Amino acid sequence: MNPQHLSSRLTGALALCAACSSCALVIGAEWDRYSEGAPGSAGTGGATSGAGSAGAPPEEACTPRAMEPCYEGRAQTRDVGSCRSGTRVCNEEGTSWGPCSGQTLPSDEDCATDADEDCNALACGQASWARAFPANAASAIATTDAAGNIYLAGSFVGFIDLGGRRLTPSSATGPDLFVAKLDRRGELVWARQFDETGDNYTPYGIASAGDDGVVFFGWIDQFPIDFGGGPITGDRGGSYIVRLDGAGDYVWQQFYADDSLTDLFIDGSGDIVVSSALGSAPEPGHITQINAKTGATVRSVRTCDEPDGGDCVDEALRRHVAGGPENTVIALSDDTNTRDRATVRTYDSFLKHRWSVDLTSPDGEVDTLDLASDERGGIYVMGGFRGRLQIGDGVTLSTSTAARRETFLVKLSPSGEYEWGKSFGDTGQQVNWQMSASDAGDITLLGNFSGSVDFGGGTLATTTTTDEDLDLVVAKLDAGGSHLWSRQFVNSGGQTWPSGVLIDADNTVLLAGILVGAVVDFGTGALGSADGEAVFLARVPPP
Repeated sequence: MNPQHLSSRLTGALALCAACSSCALVIGAEWDRYSEGAPGSAGTGGATSGAGSAGAPPEEACTPRAMEPCYEGRAQTRDVGSCRSGTRVCNEEGTSWGPCSGQTLPSDEDCATDADEDCNALACGQASWARAFPANAASAIATTDAAGNIYLAGSFVGFIDLGGRRLTPSSATGPDLFVAKLDRRGELVWARQFDETGDNYTPYGIASAGDDGVVFFGWIDQFPIDFGGGPITGDRGGSYIVRLDGAGDYVWQQFYADDSLTDLFIDGSGDIVVSSALGSAPEPGHITQINAKTGATVRSVRTCDEPDGGDCVDEALRRHVAGGPENTVIALSDDTNTRDRATVRTYDSFLKHRWSVDLTSPDGEVDTLDLASDERGGIYVMGGFRGRLQIGDGVTLSTSTAARRETFLVKLSPSGEYEWGKSFGDTGQQVNWQMSASDAGDITLLGNFSGSVDFGGGTLATTTTTDEDLDLVVAKLDAGGSHLWSRQFVNSGGQTWPSGVLIDADNTVLLAGILVGAVVDFGTGALGSADGEAVFLARVPPP
């Protein structure tokens, strides 16, 4: 018997305790029935049959030769999709049921077929739920914690309705900044609102601090703003970084004048790693470790000081960081001046440089979009290019024509060796890409496109004739780059802006973004409206 089934039966038995003095006897009967070698206790068998000795089975557990339906999978998958109930027969003595014969239990989903092998009543890539939070002039980014709770951070001008609390600006000028925690179903747990005096406070990065809340950062150039530690003031712009605990209460805040933070993650020891592009604290082109408990800087490295470092100013505007095994740090930056080079650098847990690999476009251009890593040390780089893209000293990817821009996805080994690379797209738009990697190395991509795109499972094509009404697309590839599934979400008009794709510990995918005058169906019904805006979330279970 499936342990989850047993657990649910025991839970039901425990619920009788409030109304039944023989609660322990009921539990004993359930244990005897569903567990081999169940421990006996005086009177357990007799409590069910009316007689017996310590540890003895009931005299008659079932009617001899009786037959009944049975199923040993999760109850919610019974007779769903490919799953089917079986039958079992009571033995001649009436002391036990025989095996469950003829049942079909859930198995791994094969996205190349129409069958529902995992019996969740969902097609590959179809959301189990999706929610839209109406808003006006809003932005939002998202992250999840180990329990599947969702943290949203963003800004809004007119209002945002979080499904249980409607926030409005503290002043007529707005916008205000908000941070919210939602449960696995997208239901509001709490929301915090911070009054802004300017219009440039939008959070750019967010990460879950495990069970201890959330960390987020953004840019500020008008003062003051107070996240709970006192007003932040200054005479020039800079980056703020703030930590709230799991209840939404203030922990600490930091402000770096003249600096522009670009990305962050939480490493294996719980510290925060951030990348910066400009400024004095941290200095230009830095990667910095921050103590998650206090907000104090632990150590920092100026990437331009490395032997292959290049020009900090040239690399200033686009930089990504991700964590590798044993608290190693992976950084990705591109040359915003010549636009012909992107560089992957890795560092040990003390931010000592390990190795670097360049991705160059000798006759075109290259820019970076996102960076991810898996627990085995695999490194995934996503970007756009024209012409040719050379990875290190070896493999070259090419677009179909020199003038055509395509999106690339490249995997490097833990030591920086090329493993595989792909390019996709056509003469249409492929933009706003987000990427996330599971521990096993499966890659999930989320972006906008017009025209057509093929991730290996067949061509997906839009019906729009402009580059403004872009459709959403999500695709999943395995660690070897092979297509698992891809799905297009048609935009009926307006604009869609993906802002994040996240993978939970159970391999569930969460999609996040903004709908502006757009209506999209993630498989659970239409979301959004043609004359409104909304923040969307959609959760896609693993196939």
